[in-house]
Order: sequence, then structure tokens, then C-alpha cells
Amino acid sequence: VKVNKEYAMRYYKLSAAKGFMCAQTNVAWCYENGVGTAVNKTEAVKYYSLAAEQGDTSAQPAIDRINSFVESSPPDNIA
Repeated sequence: VKVNKEYAMRYYKLSAAKGFMCAQTNVAWCYENGVGTAVNKTEAVKYYSLAAEQGDTSAQPAIDRINSFVESSPPDNIA
């Protein structure tokens, strides 16, 4: 079976939209790591937050990790 990460991401997002906590975490991880999609930390935090609201104990540490990375990164527009 050939792996299709974009296809997997599409179905994770469909499940996440229906409120499935594990799918929300999977979508967040994919956005965080650029698997099946472009890296998008804002979307990652959004989906991790949805999962955290439902009780996913791995979601808040992931949000904290992303936020600490963003805060420690230099601005993109350094002259």
C-alpha cells in the first residue's frame, strides 16, 4: 500500500471537524511538522487547542512547545 500523507491529512481534517479529539491532535501534529501539508504553527495551535478542550493531555504541552519556539525565533524581517 502506497502512503499518501496529503490524503491522510484530508481525512484527519474531516474527522477533526466532526469533533474527534484524536483526529484534532493528528491534524495539529501534521501542521506542526509539515506532514501532508505545509508547516503552519497557527493552525497547529488551533487544532491542539480543540483537542485540549476535550481533555487531550498531550495537547497543552504541544501548544507550550510551539509558543516557546515562536517566542525564541528571530523576526523574519531583520534588516
